[in-house]
Parts: sequence; C-alpha cells; structure tokens
Amino acid sequence: MYSLLPYDPDKHTDLIHAWLDEDARRNTGIDSGADWNEDIAYWQKESPETFHAYLIGNPSPVAAVYCFTEPDKLHIGELLVAPEYRGKGIGTSILKYLLYQHTHCETATAVIFPNNTASIRAFQKSGFVHTSTHPDRDAAYYTFHRMKVTAAAIGQLEPWMYGKENPYRFVVIFAKYRDKWLYTRHTERRTWETAGGHIEPGETPLDAAKRELYEETGALQYRIRPLFDYHADNSSAKPGDHAAGQVFLAEIETIGPMPEYEMAETSLWDSHPPIEELTYPAILPILFRKIQDNS
Repeated sequence: MYSLLPYDPDKHTDLIHAWLDEDARRNTGIDSGADWNEDIAYWQKESPETFHAYLIGNPSPVAAVYCFTEPDKLHIGELLVAPEYRGKGIGTSILKYLLYQHTHCETATAVIFPNNTASIRAFQKSGFVHTSTHPDRDAAYYTFHRMKVTAAAIGQLEPWMYGKENPYRFVVIFAKYRDKWLYTRHTERRTWETAGGHIEPGETPLDAAKRELYEETGALQYRIRPLFDYHADNSSAKPGDHAAGQVFLAEIETIGPMPEYEMAETSLWDSHPPIEELTYPAILPILFRKIQDNS
C-alpha cells in the first residue's frame, strides 16, 4: 500500500532535482526542481481548492505526482518516478492508486510527450487511450473512462447486456480457503486477481468456473455455487466493449500443487489486495462488495 506525503517545495526540491536525470527532463520538459515548483505554484493558483502534489512512498519516496480535479474529472499533471525504481511497474501501480482514490471522477486526463514511451505504456496499461494530439504535435492527450460495472441476480440484467449468441463470456470465482480470500498471480504480472476467465465453447458457466478454479489455484476439493451476474461496460473508452459474466463463490477444502498453466502463485488475504496491486481494479472491488452481501 502506498503512502501519500504532501509535497513541500522547501523540503523536497533537492530530491526532485536528483530524480530529474536526462531521461526525465526530456520526457517531462522539466529541467530542475525549481521548474517543478513553478508548475506546482501555477496550478495551485489556478485550482487552489482541488490541486494536490504528493511524494509517494512504500515506505520511502519512490515517486512524485501532481494532479487536480473538476467535479467529475481527474487531471494528472506530471508523474515522476525515481530512477532506481523505473521499469518495475511503479508508475502503473501509482496511476491505478490515483484513479481509485478519485472514484467520483468518471474520467481522467493526461498530456504526454510522444517520445515518452515509458509513460505512454504505463498510462495505457492503466486504461488510458490516446484521444487527440496537440496542434503543435509536441504532445498527446490521453483519457481514461471509468468502466461501469453492474451486478444483478442471475438472469436479471437487462437482456441487451447478455448478447444474443452467448449470454455469458466470463466467470469470476471468489474463493475462500482457511477463512481467507484466495487470490492468484499470473506468471507475467505482479498483480493479484481472482480465479476466472473465458467460458469455452460447449461449457456452461459452472463447467468453466470449476475448470478455471483448478487451473488457477490447484483446488481439488471444494464447494462452489453461482451467486449473481455482472455486466462490465467499457464502451465509453472503446465502443462496443462490454460483456456479461457470472460470479461464483468457492469454499476450498483441499489444494494441490499449482498446475502448470499460466499462474505463478496464490496468496491469502482478509479482504481484497490494495487497489494498486489488483489486475482488474475497476471490477474486482465492486464485485467483492456484492459478494460479501451474498456470502
């Protein structure tokens, strides 16, 4: 879990200056700690009630960011990661953290220089899409649209949400083991997720849930039941991108070795992992709240 420390120009300028190596200066257009402070002073004047600048630590400082909000929109100014922490997914994790510290904001925006490939990759992984280019073509505008997730009793979502050919595309399995919630990690990611995945041709949702539970956790003996349906609508960001699925609760009694599929390990939690450590932060917390009401 990250900690936020209000940025103080009197205390932190030298630290920011040390982080502004050649790559960071080129990617941000900021040459020194003084320039960073000038940007902060400008936005504090422009948006005094909603502007925030932070050092972000875990627990020591690993990044700095400033942002401000409108009633339903988050604007992210600059995100600067310490040189020794770059390339480790820190930027992506921080973006997820910021987005879900501002859940009232339906959209978020950022301006990125076209040659800043590391930042572009981090923003895209966090759900931002390229929406326009600056008239001078020296900057690209990226926008995040919050996914809308609807949960309802089985078969009770609006009919259009299910589609015509295949009513469900996915299953999500919240699994309990030894009175804890069991999450799993993909071999190519650092983040945690529930067991789940696509329903294969010819499978029922229950068939798919049982298969995914074994493949992604190694569960051998368990009780499993469907709890509710969900619909994830991302069409604001990508027209036509929406799908319905079914959510299951599994109570595991026995776990064997992790099968050699695509998952690396499992972990037990009292709740769900922190937002910045979730693979699907837009969906899982909403479903988790709903599943607590049904379990």
